[in-house]
Amino acid sequence: MRPIWAPFERERRFIMKLNVELIQTTLWPLLTGFVLLNFWDTISTLYAAELSRGFVELNPLGAALFRLGFEGFMVAYLLKFIPVVPLFYLVAFRRGSTDEFQYRLLKYMAFLVLASADLILGAIVLGNNLPLLFQAARK
Repeated sequence: MRPIWAPFERERRFIMKLNVELIQTTLWPLLTGFVLLNFWDTISTLYAAELSRGFVELNPLGAALFRLGFEGFMVAYLLKFIPVVPLFYLVAFRRGSTDEFQYRLLKYMAFLVLASADLILGAIVLGNNLPLLFQAARK
């Protein structure tokens, strides 16, 4: 009997056909983009909050933490960058004692997570923060 966590043959063939070297070369720029977008989101949010009197943080957790002052900001900043640690591990992971399928699956998963996170954070920065900065700069 096949274990429930074992992949089906179709998924195994798909993962084994992936060009893992190409995926690995895209992971470092994606991780860098993730860190830079997180940083830009934080800085532009702070800047917009300073420039605009009616600024409201849309993230309820971030808004509650920002009301606590500097300590709340530092906790929010720490929470924002905690995901970088496991993502760095996924990007830096090298072939070792794991079998080839697990290694390829890990790299594919890292690619999907980082690409979608970059798209979402890019949309947040471009859609929310930049218009706030332009609006605040005009005043």
